[in-house]
This record gives sequence, structure tokens and C-alpha cells, in this order.
Amino acid sequence: MAWEWKKANEKDLAKFVNEKATDKLLIEKDPLELVQNASGREELVKAIYEALVSKNIRYNFEKYNPDVKTQLIRTPVEILSKPCQGTCLDLALLFCSLCFGYGLLPLLILVGDHALAAVSLKHKRDEWDSLEDERTMFDTDKSELFQGEANLAKLQKLVEDRAYIAVECTGFAHTQSFFDNSELPEAKGRTLERVLPFDRAVEAGKEQLNNPNRQFQFAIDIAVARLSWGIEPEPPEMPPNFPNVGFRWFVGIGMTIVILLLGIPPLIEQFNKIQHKKELYTSLKKSLDKKEWEQANEDTRLLMLHIAERTEINWIEKNAINKFPCGDLKRINRLWETYSDKTFGFNAQKRIYLEVGRERGIDLVEDNRIKFDQKAFDEFGNRVGWRDGKDWKTWDQLIRFQDFSLTEAQEGNLPRISAWIPIARTKELKNLPDERIAFFSRLQSCQK
Repeated sequence: MAWEWKKANEKDLAKFVNEKATDKLLIEKDPLELVQNASGREELVKAIYEALVSKNIRYNFEKYNPDVKTQLIRTPVEILSKPCQGTCLDLALLFCSLCFGYGLLPLLILVGDHALAAVSLKHKRDEWDSLEDERTMFDTDKSELFQGEANLAKLQKLVEDRAYIAVECTGFAHTQSFFDNSELPEAKGRTLERVLPFDRAVEAGKEQLNNPNRQFQFAIDIAVARLSWGIEPEPPEMPPNFPNVGFRWFVGIGMTIVILLLGIPPLIEQFNKIQHKKELYTSLKKSLDKKEWEQANEDTRLLMLHIAERTEINWIEKNAINKFPCGDLKRINRLWETYSDKTFGFNAQKRIYLEVGRERGIDLVEDNRIKFDQKAFDEFGNRVGWRDGKDWKTWDQLIRFQDFSLTEAQEGNLPRISAWIPIARTKELKNLPDERIAFFSRLQSCQK
């Protein structure tokens, strides 16, 4: 059964990328080894492409649907099972599914009425939240799409510089619909088997992005859609000839009883932790979107305590800071940067502290760790607005400024988290600076 896409919601296309497609297409090479460097990633993309060529997939038009506002999307099972066929959009979504499942960072791209994919060569999936420009540019607010001429130019440059490779996904489909004399990029260079060799598919992908006859619509970064926007994939389709509904219900009840007998509480507890983390991220995004800075600061505190599993003791000690997950640390920082036009965020605070050190002739970085210097730390407090030049402000004094606008705020003023250092709200922010510097060091090590 096909998936149904409501065309008015472009972002929903990300729902049709499901990494479980890798269960249906195994590759001979070791993806865990290949994904570690740029040349290996390109080799992995090629291996996925050539594995799809071997499946004898046929290009076809979209399934009939009387509702013009929706389009039926073929699932990976449909495309990889007889009669093995798909549209350019079906094939691009399948390719993104496989790339994402094998640890790569794919983009789904629409130009005119055509779809293709691009894959990062500089980063693997685990590095989706890197702070480098070629990653942060795709992490837009969920209300926005990566589109427009300016963004197209950025994407073209990424492909030209080989930070990404664009792939024409109809290239792995055998088709008689295209002819060599056609001007379409996907038609040129097809073999006698009517497919595109991988190198030609990459060239065709680049040509699609520069084709004046196909207007750039948008690009969706699958990792961002999944891990930042929170768009969950559609469940994979049941394979053909799967037992009927009644049998599946009976098996489901049986499995439930077995799980209960074996002990499900730990699973429920883990599930609840994951759900609560999602809720805390959602709350933080809403507060930032509304420019409710003080609430966003509190949301950040609660979120970091939850992630570090320190909610009950209400602070994060130095050892826990050194183990704080890099992915979450960078994600929280990026949310603050995105919604404040980079006025706020942990990265801004760390940068200001290091700048103060350089101005004083002190190199505060040693072996990729950040050192503490009292005078630099005091001046840092002045610059971010946590100190008035002589004394450190109490938490209550800082709270009075909760309604300031971005134009009035000092860079790095937020987030003002008491969670990562063990101080009470009534005490001054200068307390236990070594823990705060440990936090800066963690950020430094996460960005290497």
C-alpha cells in the first residue's frame, strides 16, 4: 500500500524516508568502515547506487489518484518488489532512505517537477549537528524551508566544492521514457540497459541544480527533519503475503504477554525518558520562537538536567559536564543561535571568554581544553552582562532583564544556566568558576 503525501505540506516528504529500507537492500561493502571519511562516503554512495541498478527497477509515472492535492508515494517494499517501479520522487526518497540508513547525510531536492538527492561527503550521519556552515545552513526553523535563489547558490557551491555530491536517482532505473537526443540531464548518457553509470548520474545531478528550465523548489535535510524538526518516518510497509490482520492481532497479544512476563518496566522507563526529552526540546523551541527568553533559559536548565540525569540533585557536577552528550550540547546551542540571530548561545559565551584571554595575551586553550583565569573570567562576566564591572550580579538581579529585546541584549547573555554548576539561584554567578570552565572545555572538545 502506497503512502499518501499532501502536497501543501512539503516538509512531510521527510516522513517517507525510512532507514529500515536497508533491510531490503544489502550492499557487499562495509558501510561502517566507508562512512568514516570523505572518499569512503563517496564509495558508499556509489555502492548503494549500483546495488539499486542491479534490482532492475523501472521508471514509471505516479500512481493514479483522483485527489490532485495529494500524491501517492511508493514505499521501499513496493519499489524493490515486482514489478519494481517508481517515479523520480519515489526513487529519490528510496535513495535518501538507504543513504540515511547506512550512516550518510542525504538531502531531498526538488527542482521544477523533478526530484533528486544529494549526499554530504564532509560529514556522516552522527555529525548532522556539526557547527560548520555546510550543516547549519540546512537547520532552519521548522516553519521555513531551504529554498530561494540565495540558498540555491549555496547548494550549488557545496556541490561544486564537493562538500556534497548530487545524484540523479532515475539513473538507477531502467527506462525507455528518455532518449539520448533529449535535453534533459537524466536522459543523457544512458547505457544499452537504459541506466546511467554512477559518474554520469553525479554529473546529471549537478546539471539539474544548474538547469534554468527547472526552478529550484526546496531541499530538505533528512537528519534535520528527523532530529531537529521531530518529523518521524512512516512505518515500513508489511511485506507481500504477510499474514492477515486477525493473525497479526493474535501474534501481537502473544508477544505482549511474553514481554510482560519477562519484565517490561525498564523498557517503559526508557521510553518515558525519551518522550520527556522530546517534550522538553519542544518546550524550549516554543519559548525561543516566542522570544520568551527567561522561560527559554529555564527550559534549557531543565532539559540539560534531564539529559545529564541530574534532575533530582538539581545541578551538574564537573564529571557529568565532561560526559555531557555532544549531540545534545550542540543541538541546544544551535537552537539558541538560530532563534537569536547568534546573539545568544554557549558558543558565543565560549568565544567571548577566549577573546578576552587573547586580549590579555593569554592562550586559554591547552590540549583542546580551556583553562581558567580569574581576571579573564571577571571580564567575561562584564561583557556578557553577568557582572556590573565591580561585582557579580545575583540571579534575581538578572531576572529583571527578562523582557529585553535582541537589540538591547549583550552578546552571550543567555542562556544563564545554573544547572551546569552547583549554585543556588540566590548566589552569584561567579561561584565555582572551575565547573563553568569545564563546561566550556566540553564544548571545545565537542567541536573538534
